[in-house]
Amino acid sequence: MPAAGRRLRLGLCRGAGARPGLNAPDIIFQDQRFVVLNKPAGLPVHPGPSGGPCVEDWFPLLSRRPDGPWLAHRLDADTAGCLLVALRKQPLLAAQALFASGGVRKVYWAVLRGEIAAESGVIDAPVRRISDPVGWRMATGPGGQPAVSEWRALGRAPGETWVEVRPRTGRTHQVRLHCQALGA
Repeated sequence: MPAAGRRLRLGLCRGAGARPGLNAPDIIFQDQRFVVLNKPAGLPVHPGPSGGPCVEDWFPLLSRRPDGPWLAHRLDADTAGCLLVALRKQPLLAAQALFASGGVRKVYWAVLRGEIAAESGVIDAPVRRISDPVGWRMATGPGGQPAVSEWRALGRAPGETWVEVRPRTGRTHQVRLHCQALGA
């Protein structure tokens, strides 16, 4: 864990990409079954309606097999972090079973605007999808699916709090919404 006051620089990797405008994947780990990618913020995992690069554009660089690779889970487009990609069907099924059974624990770090006085806590705020003619968004509130996250403060600076969030459930935008629920 970086020391308080230390600067972290987050950015895209450089290199030849799988398609124009997409940098080469930043591979953290690879074996015969899996690849762990360092997904940058701003890059969706799946192609969107407006086009543009996505994580799946890297798949031809990861494997030449016709039966894969596959995403074992997803991260929101705005989220940077480790993304598990299965190179074969059996490891995919095993990884999906672990995610579904709670055998995998996800940990997120976030720097929040605002100083949160508490050291740690649990956020129990249901998450629901709100649709309107323009599109949809996620929000906390009654009628949503259960969503629970544990959090703890890792550091503070004037006007900011660095937190670790461990979601117990895996709802779309859960970590972002729960950070908002902290008042930051």
